Formats: sequence, C-alpha cells, structure tokens
Amino acid sequence: YELPQSVLREGLADFLLVDDADLNRAVRVYLEACHALSEPAGAAGLAGALRARDRLRGARVGLVLSGANITVAQLRDALDETPAG
Repeated sequence: YELPQSVLREGLADFLLVDDADLNRAVRVYLEACHALSEPAGAAGLAGALRARDRLRGARVGLVLSGANITVAQLRDALDETPAG
C-alpha cells in the first residue's frame, strides 16, 4: 500500500483518498446518471471528483469508469446508502 502511493505521489500534483461512503455514492451516480454499473473501486475516480467538486468547478475533467465485478451485496450497500447532501 505504501509503495504504490509513494510512486504515485512522485508523479501526481494531488492525491485524494475516498471512503466507502464516497465509493457507494459514485456507484449510485454512475447508475442513475449514466445507466452504467461499476464496482465500488471502479468508481473511485468519480468519488474523488465529487469530493473535490468545488476545486474542479469549471475545469475539464476526464474520468475512467472500470470494473463490473460488483456483487449483489455491494450493490445493495451502494443503493441503501443515504445520499450525501
């Protein structure tokens, strides 16, 4: 965990951590807005962008949606989360 983060930090201008609630929210947003289903880890880019939305406002942002390896339990958790304000 530390080695990949140290390598990434060398080449990135910023590094943002997201939690499970952020990931579940991103899964819901992809499903509701794009009709695309992602596993929680595959929605990490969107989770980070949503968390940093004020800093990113007005900027062009590219996100990668990956991973369809979601279990029924993970989907249930994502859909059961109370949407964050």
